[in-house]
Amino acid sequence: MLQSDDLVQPVADLVIEAAERFVLPLYRHLSSDDISLKAPLDYVTRADRDVEAFLLPRLVALLPGSVTVGEESVHEDPGLLASLGNDLVWLVDPLDGTRNFVEGRPEFAIMVCLVAEGRAEMAWIYFPLLDKLILARRGEGVSINGIPAKAMTAVRSPPHGIVVHSGMPQAISQTLASATPAIGLTGSELYSAAADCLTMLEGRLDFVLYWRTMPWDHAPCCLALTEAGGACLRLDGQPYSPGDAKSGLVVTPDPAMTRRLARWMETQLA
Repeated sequence: MLQSDDLVQPVADLVIEAAERFVLPLYRHLSSDDISLKAPLDYVTRADRDVEAFLLPRLVALLPGSVTVGEESVHEDPGLLASLGNDLVWLVDPLDGTRNFVEGRPEFAIMVCLVAEGRAEMAWIYFPLLDKLILARRGEGVSINGIPAKAMTAVRSPPHGIVVHSGMPQAISQTLASATPAIGLTGSELYSAAADCLTMLEGRLDFVLYWRTMPWDHAPCCLALTEAGGACLRLDGQPYSPGDAKSGLVVTPDPAMTRRLARWMETQLA
């Protein structure tokens, strides 16, 4: 296992510094020049770009020989995703929940994940306005602001979850929208994988079903949830891996529920 003790605090310090320098000053102070669209409702802001430009070289400096895969860098050059095949990769989502940031809601986070030989080893998920830092290390658990976190199995009946329709083909979206009452109550999207993760860790959400997955969104969150005792499974029942290109992902704090929902989702789409 990667020896990670020397990285915990330096990376935490970097994400907090990035938030203080580039994110918080722009919160509710964005000008039209600070915002652009990559796709409908898919925002990118000056904060996204500045955080990524700040973090990438500093992360490499902490771990010589590593490479970086950042969300905004990949948007400019999709070929960078091939870097996931390297032995040591830093995944960076400079502002997960950019739509929330633009619209003045606090559910956004800076996420960093270290992937070694294709497997997520460490994750930092920092919510600047909520002042919460999730730290996960493979085989060593997960904490929120230094307090160990343990995912809670679903206690609601029916369970309460979210179906994230972003990126779904229309036919699949319609199928799941009509079928989801069979699995429980479905609420509004939080527009942030990090917020989904925190809400599940805090016992306020029982499941999330995704279609489109991106490594900088789901590698850190899946590491955190699995280290807390939850599970992240593809529809074929295989655990999530940062380098796979499959569609469909079921995430819950309860492994038994995850397996059941993965089978249900696969059946609906057969």
